[in-house]
Amino acid sequence: MSELFARTSEGFGRRFGHRGPGFGLTWFARVALIALAATAAGCAAEESGGPASLDELAQGVLATIDGELAVPGLKEPVEVIRDEWGVPHIYAQNDDDLFFAQGYVMAQD
Repeated sequence: MSELFARTSEGFGRRFGHRGPGFGLTWFARVALIALAATAAGCAAEESGGPASLDELAQGVLATIDGELAVPGLKEPVEVIRDEWGVPHIYAQNDDDLFFAQGYVMAQD
């Protein structure tokens, strides 16, 4: 009877993915390698001439709100004017371009 129990418990572990005592070490090694790779990638990005300050980083991710843009998908010219609070006012010649521009402006913000 004890032989039958031993076989059953061994089969149970194999069926449900238990790999034995070495599994914890392998899992830990994988996590350690991922953490090491992430740290190395962060250091490489820092040395590659990234933004010198947090202000530069913040300015780099702001939407383009001045000037003209050529956006594929528009049928007619669209005008977007932002008021003093930054709220966009969109003027278009047809509904398709109006809603396209609205989505574009919302995605920028």
